[in-house]
Amino acid sequence: GGRIAVERNALPASILPLLEGASVLPVEPAFRRVRAIKTKTEIGLLREAALTASAGQKAFLAATRAGMSELEAFAAIRLAMETRAGERLPVTGDLISGKDRTSQFMGWPNNRVIERGDPIICDLAPRVAGYWGDSCASAMVGEPSAGFLKLFGAARAALDLAIETVRPGLAIGELDRSLQSVITRHGYGYAHHSGHSIGTGVHEWPRIVGYERETLKEDMVIMVEPTAFDPQVGGVRLEHMLHVTATGCEILGK
Repeated sequence: GGRIAVERNALPASILPLLEGASVLPVEPAFRRVRAIKTKTEIGLLREAALTASAGQKAFLAATRAGMSELEAFAAIRLAMETRAGERLPVTGDLISGKDRTSQFMGWPNNRVIERGDPIICDLAPRVAGYWGDSCASAMVGEPSAGFLKLFGAARAALDLAIETVRPGLAIGELDRSLQSVITRHGYGYAHHSGHSIGTGVHEWPRIVGYERETLKEDMVIMVEPTAFDPQVGGVRLEHMLHVTATGCEILGK
């Protein structure tokens, strides 16, 4: 009897009959606000996860070559992350190559053979000690084309703007709109959210979308991932993990 607080998205169905006749109150709004502000210990764990993702990105840039499959490149990437962590890791994200695949932005690696001139998106999210890291890099095999450099420049300009402007008190919806405006000013579409919070879940609240009214708070840890695409060239997504500090932000990965 009485009032019972429930986190509905984690409530086992077998428990539902026990709640009949009780006043059930959703606890998610309170939980998500607590989870959004990280403790000092959590920030240390998230930094370690971010550095593990960085090790994977270093391997991506060093190991990927024309003639290998996406899966072969991903094997080197995963080895680097797991060697750093000293154990097998749950990993999510994307590794996609070629004009068509990168224009779609998302997908697991497959047996597609990487060719010279291919754009590649490498989005790595390893979970280390219960906390997720995340990072996205984009590259082109061989010399980058003029079209790819324009795409990369647009996404990089938006990411740089986020690093300059993220601070406590900034409205998240305003941040999303400012990042989108950078991409559109460069003449490209924006087919992706601008980012999300991260912690024990790889995607946590708040998300960086135009309709979000929440403001950034000190010790939030957010992913910022502006994207730009051109079906004739491919796609670019760049992503950093940012710890919101008292006066601005710091990049947790390398």
